[in-house]
Amino acid sequence: MTTDHNRLPGPLSLEGNCVKNWKRFIQEFEIYLVGSEKEGKKDEVKVALLLHCGDRELLDIYNTLPMSKEEKKDYEKLKASLNNHFEPKKYTKYERYLFNTRTQQPDWDHELHNTLRITLLLKKEERRSPSP
Repeated sequence: MTTDHNRLPGPLSLEGNCVKNWKRFIQEFEIYLVGSEKEGKKDEVKVALLLHCGDRELLDIYNTLPMSKEEKKDYEKLKASLNNHFEPKKYTKYERYLFNTRTQQPDWDHELHNTLRITLLLKKEERRSPSP
């Protein structure tokens, strides 16, 4: 019988910056999978480990995800859905306001002003295009 001496990642904390906490948790979890040689295990095993390490708060989120039971067994699909859950929501009206009210400051050259407007426009277009 072999024993696993790798430290499990701590539970997911939803206190403070949830996005940062999620990214750190999933990074620690994937390091754990590699270090404990579990990255090649079935998806169901990885999902169970993820939920076990994430504790009750992650399990509560898992139970409310709009996914089928089969999709929830797929580790990559579940991770993508959780990434989407924790991703900060975009305020399109506010970003549109920023784009439309952007004016060139006296100390900016023309190229800097155009670059900033293009950056805002690309953010807007990025949200508009469908995800693959």
